[in-house]
Amino acid sequence: DWFYRRAGARLARTTAVIVSNAIKRLESMIDQRLAGIFELVFRHHGPEGAMARTTLVGSMVQWVIVLLGVYLVLFLIGNG
Repeated sequence: DWFYRRAGARLARTTAVIVSNAIKRLESMIDQRLAGIFELVFRHHGPEGAMARTTLVGSMVQWVIVLLGVYLVLFLIGNG
């Protein structure tokens, strides 16, 4: 009976250490992934990123015309 209690306690401690280490590795992996995602977002949306640059109004108007033209073509094809 004494042997089983001692073995059970040792098994519980070993299991707790293994689970704790696995959780720490998982947290570290998640932290690394999130840091990469935040870096990517900051690179594009930060003060020096592509989304922070100014755009000429004429360029935006051209894109609106292109998108409306594509919509019109798709509409006419669909209603053939």
